[in-house]
Amino acid sequence: VLDVAAERFLEELDYNLEADNAARFEKDMASVEVVRGAIKVPHVYRGLSGRCVLTQEWVEGRKLTDITADPTTGPLRAKLVQTLLNSYMVQFLETGFLHADPHPGNFMLMPDGRLCILDYGMMTTIGPDQRIAFIEYIAHLSARDYDKTLQDLVNLGFV
Repeated sequence: VLDVAAERFLEELDYNLEADNAARFEKDMASVEVVRGAIKVPHVYRGLSGRCVLTQEWVEGRKLTDITADPTTGPLRAKLVQTLLNSYMVQFLETGFLHADPHPGNFMLMPDGRLCILDYGMMTTIGPDQRIAFIEYIAHLSARDYDKTLQDLVNLGFV
């Protein structure tokens, strides 16, 4: 476990890898209609970036925690939830390339309504078998077949 954690930590410090991850993620999101145009990945300035420095465009937006704390943003919150859900379903089920650091600080709502996703240092790849297991999990969860749902979580490596 410590070896994996150390490897992930070192990967997150390599900004060339983070720039590559951002480029791949942006291409993935642009390739799927349900999220095309809804997700913003900040542009990386490769000429000003390297292994120890990552230079990206400045993106204006509101933190998700500010939006969720504001009781007047109900319809906006529903749209954000839908965009986030669509994005993660695309990642899990279509591209297999997953943003693995989904805390509120890594998401912003831009003035034009797009969701900006930040920080591509922690990404993971999900293979076809894991994708099938995830689909089975969703199906069993929807059908309230909790015995199979528990086995699905084991198959996914969550339990």
